Amino acid sequence: MNTRRMVSLGLLILILLISGCAGTTSSEKTKTLTLWYWNRSLDDELIKSVEQKFPGIRINAQKIGGDFKSKLKTTLAAGSGGPDIVAFNDWVAELFTSSDRFYDLYELGAKEIEPDFLDWKWKLGVTPEGSMIALPIDTGPTALYYRADLFEEAGLPSEPDDVYAQLNTWDQYFEAGLKLQELF
Repeated sequence: MNTRRMVSLGLLILILLISGCAGTTSSEKTKTLTLWYWNRSLDDELIKSVEQKFPGIRINAQKIGGDFKSKLKTTLAAGSGGPDIVAFNDWVAELFTSSDRFYDLYELGAKEIEPDFLDWKWKLGVTPEGSMIALPIDTGPTALYYRADLFEEAGLPSEPDDVYAQLNTWDQYFEAGLKLQELF
């Protein structure tokens, strides 16, 4: 299990509890938080593990199908019926106009974990006015798989460290692609 994800989800749950936005269940000691996410945006096992890690929390995880973003925007515009926690993607900036509908996570202690995140990813959830409405949960990693023999034949680096050093921008990848096309 990814520790950074667990810390992020745990902090978010703590922030929501402190802010009082979670509803109570029949047991006064248990808080139920509704989570909206789309298929494969969060690991189902990670969500289940939250209740083990935080015994006073029950997650009502709702996997939203269809056009997730439209449903969320419509719910925000309506002003009611939204979840306590919502998964965003890199389109989080589209919700900045509704930032008054979110807690400013900076006011709830998010600054304390900022050094644990990549600066560019952290800033995606910060509005132009300086409020933080979303915590990052991943970096959307990209991987390159290649055939070393074809790279060598095209005059490209073929050892992983050399590929990393010489193809570290999108422009360099594009140029490498052009060289590979010449082979065929």
